[in-house]
Amino acid sequence: MLFVAGFTVVFGAILTGVVWLADALVANEATLQRVGGVVMIVMGLAFVGLLPVLQREKRVHWVPRAGVWGAPLLGAVFGLGWVPCIGPTLAGVVAVAAGTGGGSLRGVVLTVAYCAGLGLPFVLIALGASRAVRALGWLRRHTRRSSSPAGP
Repeated sequence: MLFVAGFTVVFGAILTGVVWLADALVANEATLQRVGGVVMIVMGLAFVGLLPVLQREKRVHWVPRAGVWGAPLLGAVFGLGWVPCIGPTLAGVVAVAAGTGGGSLRGVVLTVAYCAGLGLPFVLIALGASRAVRALGWLRRHTRRSSSPAGP
């Protein structure tokens, strides 16, 4: 549940950010067109290899301590990493929330409903995993009896 809460917070922040960003984009349209043009030129130069400083890669190898409080953090990181995969569906939720009226409360309700639907399989798998571990323990304890050939 804490894992699901982690990515729910991320998706809620995305919804809030999209609403804020839409307002900011409309208010600064001319400036953003110019800045966007410069960024496109720089990225094109980097793509063809003329700006090697933009082609470096840096990875952080940090392993958090195990524990219950790591679950929301893992869920948040999962949410951030999964946004490209579920982007179209999440964009549909955000578009429905923004386009149908009802204010920000409707957006929050739709986002929470979406996260509940997305998180339910994770919760069910977690509950089923504990049963599977117990069943595998029984099989491990009774391996000889279950794998020996049948007698005459």
